Amino acid sequence: MEKAFTFWGTREGDVVHPAECMEQLLEKVRRHRVNIDGNVCTVMVTTLVLEVILCYITTATEFMFVL
Repeated sequence: MEKAFTFWGTREGDVVHPAECMEQLLEKVRRHRVNIDGNVCTVMVTTLVLEVILCYITTATEFMFVL
């Protein structure tokens, strides 16, 4: 985990989408069968949902500018 967080803090890691970072984190949790506190899980899922909504809004806005 420390290796992953260290990478995400570098310039190369800044290119990685936040949803991809969370997906990697959840995969590590699943693989090692670690339990996550419910509050932490809620924050992660909420962030993923907001990322999807932001992506949708950005795409829709860019499409409207094309028209």
